[in-house]
Amino acid sequence: MSDSSKSCSLDLKPETGCTQKSKEKTHTTNVLKNLGYQVVDHLGEGGFGEVKLATAERHPKPVAIKILKYRNSEEIAILKTVRHPNIIQVHEIFEMPNGNAFIVMEAAEMDLESRAIKEIPIDKIRLWFFQLLSAVDYLHQQGIAHRDLKCCNVLLTADSQAKLTDFGIGCFFKYFPDLCDTYPCTPEYAAPEVLNQIPYDPKKSDVWSLGLILHEMLTGRLPFECTSDLPLSEPCRSIIQSMLQHEPSDRPSVNKLLQHPWLQSTAERSDKSLERPARVQEDDDADQSKVEDHGCLNFAAVKRAAKALVAPIVRAFRPLRKNMSKIFSRDKVVQDADHSAGRLKFPKFKIPKKRAKVHPL
Repeated sequence: MSDSSKSCSLDLKPETGCTQKSKEKTHTTNVLKNLGYQVVDHLGEGGFGEVKLATAERHPKPVAIKILKYRNSEEIAILKTVRHPNIIQVHEIFEMPNGNAFIVMEAAEMDLESRAIKEIPIDKIRLWFFQLLSAVDYLHQQGIAHRDLKCCNVLLTADSQAKLTDFGIGCFFKYFPDLCDTYPCTPEYAAPEVLNQIPYDPKKSDVWSLGLILHEMLTGRLPFECTSDLPLSEPCRSIIQSMLQHEPSDRPSVNKLLQHPWLQSTAERSDKSLERPARVQEDDDADQSKVEDHGCLNFAAVKRAAKALVAPIVRAFRPLRKNMSKIFSRDKVVQDADHSAGRLKFPKFKIPKKRAKVHPL
């Protein structure tokens, strides 16, 4: 083979690969278009597949579409189960015949990892971490573990809400003493028992990852990247240390973490935001007095109008009602009552005897 033919064959290989990839992207775009989505941007990709930003007439805001190369039945089952204000909302899931899956979810402005961590005010960090804990506590109550908690899986919306995403290695778990014996993870955020491949309680491994996330939010670094002590308040240091206990049984539950003193001010504000002002409650009570059967507003006025309409009809039927009462009067029955026996007398009927049949001779 000549040198020219060799160089030609070498040049064709990359071109063929690019062409194949381009065809796949075009195919994906066309499939999404047929489903009613117009792809406008590429958000990222990984071993699972890729994420696209798209628009659709049925959604007022742009959406993120996670395109799975291979259908992940566990992830899809989890996404169909969960619904929480601090978990990214899923709009639609399309499971394709070729094994692909398209998960359409709300889009966020950025993730926690891409945010300039050092510039976040402490109150904002406390609020976001409280929201993250609320989401994970909800998952654990549903019997679900995330198993991949890290800063890039915490999204931040335009209205500054933290939302958990990416359940690619999440799982439904059984309660203690049943332990997980599969070890998918992101090593930097994985608990010691997961890294050492020791059967583990996934709730406790989630708590370890939460401790690393909070440390990174506060300092911009993971604990093992720090070379000196950091100026953290005692309550803040306490909550981090409680989550990063080497022994899983020594770590608190997520529900217990929500009651930690460092988060109490945030918890109180969260509770107050759910309470309505007294004046609003009074107005609601006043409105409620106007609401009766089937939630009909101003029911009293409707009732008065109905009365005015029906009253003449009722008056017209009064003579008939009197006549009917005479016919079916109880007095007549009482007069015929046998007071000695305490029971009513009924008229006696003479029943004729049965005549014998006469047969002709």
